[in-house]
Amino acid sequence: VAGEMLRSVASTVRAGAVSPVEEDRAHVNLDRVRLEVAQIENDLEVARTGLSSSWGQWQASFTRVAGDLRALPPNPDGEELAAAAPESPEIARWQAEIAQREAALGVERAARIPSIELSIGARQHPLGDAQGVVAGVSIPVPVFDRNQGSLLAARHQLAQVRADQRHAETSVRSALVATHQKLIVASRTVTTLRDQIIPLADRVFEKTREGYATGLFRYVEVLDAQRTLFTARRELIDALLAAHIAATDLERLTGTPLALVTERK
Repeated sequence: VAGEMLRSVASTVRAGAVSPVEEDRAHVNLDRVRLEVAQIENDLEVARTGLSSSWGQWQASFTRVAGDLRALPPNPDGEELAAAAPESPEIARWQAEIAQREAALGVERAARIPSIELSIGARQHPLGDAQGVVAGVSIPVPVFDRNQGSLLAARHQLAQVRADQRHAETSVRSALVATHQKLIVASRTVTTLRDQIIPLADRVFEKTREGYATGLFRYVEVLDAQRTLFTARRELIDALLAAHIAATDLERLTGTPLALVTERK
């Protein structure tokens, strides 16, 4: 767009309709846009390298990734997310921890019960030929050490793990609410920009550019309309990115794709 505007301004300058300063402004605008494009291309290369390094490949061997950035992710309601919260990996992992601590507590409780030893054997009377069978029972009497210290420690560890699980549940549910709000706001922003602001800004820019060719508008006004349109387009990309990041965070928190979360209702 900036290149087309430069050619249009140059043609108007050659016709003597406007000052050569206008062409200089168009050159400056084009150079600024080229700098932005160069920065975006650099960011893209960094992102490409970062993605490939996540699987141990330090140089990207691909040029594109599949996906449609402009397609908004599913947006479940609060009840659906609340129902999916118990499946969160951050909550589910505590079940295994609790089971381990309960097993450890069972071991310590068993250690309190004295071990009973039974013995049996033959015995011959020293004054005669009589023989008999001797049986014995040995039961330790734990007068002082009843494993109280280890038992209390096991109980404390189990209580601590259960408290950590409750804290994790609270944290996950709070994060779900906050992240869901981010998804809602980003989705609304995308809809407003895509359906209202950008179409209007595009019409304003086209009318201003056409009016400049006939002398109705100054080039400064064309630049302002172009800047408004470009800014809205960048805001749309940022809002789409925010929506997809929020959706990814919701899937991480619930451990379930959002498409499946919305189907469960």
